[in-house]
Amino acid sequence: MENDVIIKVIEKLPLSSRYQVEHFIIKLLNEAQKNGVKIDLSDVDGVGIATDFDEPLKEFHDYMYTMDIKFIEKIEALPIPLQNELEMIADRMLLK
Repeated sequence: MENDVIIKVIEKLPLSSRYQVEHFIIKLLNEAQKNGVKIDLSDVDGVGIATDFDEPLKEFHDYMYTMDIKFIEKIEALPIPLQNELEMIADRMLLK
């Protein structure tokens, strides 16, 4: 997929799913850094990613501190169909 297509698809996701995408990207950046990969984000406008990937980002502060990261990692370890089922259940609960 082209970058602009990926962005458009992400923008169509519900807010909770967009947070999951952002969390996953941060996790991938963190893993890459731990594996010695240097990622230069200085040329990316509007990116609020800290150079210390262990430092929480201001824009994710509420999300990261209201969601237990270990719980999220457990959910991410589940097969995708079960993740989708859990998300549907949570969405239904939030509608009530």
